[in-house]
Amino acid sequence: MPAAYNTTERYRELKNRLSECRGRINILEEKLLGSPVPLPVAEFDRLLDEYRAEQIRLAHLEQEQDGNSTPAKTAAAKERWRKQNRDRRKKLHY
Repeated sequence: MPAAYNTTERYRELKNRLSECRGRINILEEKLLGSPVPLPVAEFDRLLDEYRAEQIRLAHLEQEQDGNSTPAKTAAAKERWRKQNRDRRKKLHY
């Protein structure tokens, strides 16, 4: 990782990884559902495992993308911290 964190580069990387993942999911769906001849059980299980793994990978990438797009300190979080600090100051400390 470079010394300075480049968010635009990370967004671009996430976008590329998401599109690749969605492409692999589409290909696996076509293999699983589009075959006119039933697949052997072992092959079907292997493809289904790959499909599940890609779905999990996609969910993690989308979660990371959502986490990077929301501000770390929202107004609600700031107000919550202010209230918590006011409450702490009001307490009696012996």
